[in-house]
Order: sequence, then C-alpha cells, then structure tokens
Amino acid sequence: MKNILFTGHHAELGGGEISLLEIVKNLDKNNFNPLVCLGDKGPLEYEFEKIGVDVIILKLPGFLRKLNRDPGSSNKISAFIKSTACLPVLTKRFKGIIIEKNIDVVYINSIKSALYAAIAAKNTKRRIVWQLHDCLTKEFYPTWIIKLVIMLTHMADQIVCVSDIARQYFIKSGGAATKAVVIYNGIDIKKFNPGVNNGLKEQLGLSGKKIVSIVGRLEPWKGQEVFINAAGIICGKRDDVSFLIVGGALFGFDAYEEKLKKITGSLKLKNKVLFLGFKNDVERIYAASDIITHCSNRPEPFGRDIIEAMACAKPVISTAMGAVNEIINNGIDGVIIKPDSPEDLASAIIRLIDNTQAMAVIGKNAAEKARRLFDIKNLVKSTERLL
Repeated sequence: MKNILFTGHHAELGGGEISLLEIVKNLDKNNFNPLVCLGDKGPLEYEFEKIGVDVIILKLPGFLRKLNRDPGSSNKISAFIKSTACLPVLTKRFKGIIIEKNIDVVYINSIKSALYAAIAAKNTKRRIVWQLHDCLTKEFYPTWIIKLVIMLTHMADQIVCVSDIARQYFIKSGGAATKAVVIYNGIDIKKFNPGVNNGLKEQLGLSGKKIVSIVGRLEPWKGQEVFINAAGIICGKRDDVSFLIVGGALFGFDAYEEKLKKITGSLKLKNKVLFLGFKNDVERIYAASDIITHCSNRPEPFGRDIIEAMACAKPVISTAMGAVNEIINNGIDGVIIKPDSPEDLASAIIRLIDNTQAMAVIGKNAAEKARRLFDIKNLVKSTERLL
C-alpha cells in the first residue's frame, strides 16, 4: 500500500481541480492510500470529504493564492516579494506533512503548489509526479515564470501532460521530453451520458426553445463575450433560441462577469441570455442543451467541458485552439470555428439548429468517442502505473 499525497494551492472547483477529484475518487484503494493537501478551505475540500478522503489545509496566504498568471495582469511587486518570503515556511510545513504521514509519492496538481511541494518532496527523497494542466506559452505566462516552472519540473520524476499540445509546449520551453507523458483528463461516463434526465428546460421556462450553452469559469480568454455577441446576431434573426452561460467568476474575475452582464443588457438580451453561475449538476445543463459551445481564444490545455458534452451526445462547436484539435474531428464529432468571431459562431449555430439530422449524427459520434477515449476508469489506471 502506497501513501499518496495529492496537493493543490486552492479549493475552488476549476477544471484541473475536478480532474484531481476524479483521479482520487477512482484510485484503487487496495493499493493506494490517498491524502489531500490544499492551500485553502472551499468546495473542493468538501467534495473530497464526501468520498471519505482526508484533507489537510496548508492555508496559503491570500496574496500568494491570488497572484494572477496573465502576463498583462497588474500583480503588485509587494505581493511577489511577500510570496517569495513565505515559501520557506510553507516548504517546511509541507515537509513535515510528508514525514508525519509517511508519504511515498507526492502528486502535484498546480504550479503554485509546486513552489513548496516540489522542494519539500525532493528534500525528503520522495517520488514526485506532477500533472501539468497548462500550456506554457507567453499568452498565459511571463517568460520568467515559464523558466521557473521548467526549473521546478527538473525535480519531478514524471510530468503528466493533459494533452499532446501541452506536452509540446512543455518540451519547447525546455522541459525534459523523457519525463513527459500524455494522459488525458477523464470523466465519469455513468454521470455524463445521453440518458441523463432533463427537466431543466421546463424549470427555466424554456420549453419549445432551442438551447445553446457555454460551460466554464468566467475569464476573458474563455470567450463568453464572443458567445454573447453571437447570441445577439442570432436573436436578431429568430426568436426560437435561448442561451445559457454556466460557470462562476473564479480567481478574481468578478469585474469580467459584470462586464458580460452589461453587454447582455446593452444588446437587449436579458431574457435570451441567462447567467446560471457555477453548477454542481452540470450534466443537467448538457441534457437541456441542444448545442454546446467552447470559445477559447488561447491554446486550450484540454477542454473538460467539451468531453463532458460529447459524452452526453451533444454537438460541440469549438474554436480550434490547443488540445481541441486532439479532441474534435471537424464535421464528424464536432464543429471547429476560428476564434474571436461572433459571426462564425452564430453561423455555425444556425447551420446546426436547422439541420437536426446533422446534430444527431455528430452527437452520436461524439458520445462514442468520449466513451472510447475519456472514461476515467481507464485513464486512472495509466496514472496508477506512474505512482
């Protein structure tokens, strides 16, 4: 029996955190004893507790958790200085957890947690497996952060990239190709399937409407603004379509959420575009929707919402960014469009809505692919072999 310490720097429910939850949930408990260390209390902590996994809260300072990765962000120099100063203390505390809990393997799930977890694990001569949920590009990170990340990855025994494009960016940035393997994020096929009970359409008062949705945290590069503008184009031509925006403004993007709502109001779409916030039962969103969209305008490391929707036999219209090209075969099990184009998105939506046969065929093909490639029970076995 191996003791595995899984670690992340916060407890919000983003895509990377949900992936970690699914790995721990499906781990073979006869061979592995999981323990989780998070940087703060929150929804992710409670999800682990529901499945009987112990959680230790390291309690990272707020200024460290809230540092923004975006090269154009306005991080204060004082926050960087304070963050650097607190790392020795965090490293010492994490090292103490490793020793006290007799940990065999440290599984790192985020870059910020690697700042202390990688050093502590290396100092205690524990095996390090790092799941890299990022595309290390200048669109996401300043050059100096990319160099720092690569330096930290030299301490790891294995780097698990969530897509081939993420692995390519890792190697291009100076990462060791021999350490990097690709294991896609997986989903619970029983939870996300074409037979999920609907009912949500009626609850929202949208019976008889076609529903187009976008699912994911509210952040500028995720493309919700493009989605709203496409909705404006469509609603100017027909009145049988409604639009759902599902996801919360995590990681300090509350101002962006307000901007989106103002745009919706200015386009007179308040009764056509509904903001539903974060949903734990997102499978009901897919069941109620006719089409799911994915509008990222930066290289997407993976795209969990895409495979969830595909598993529910829903046609996905997505921009051709990053790992999307590994997931969707254009015209076969999804539709690919160019980024930052409300016009292209609107045209693709209308074409599908007016061709129910194409929607059904794409949805069927998508569900078959999701079951074949993204079943968490199969993918977690690949992870177990690295522990």
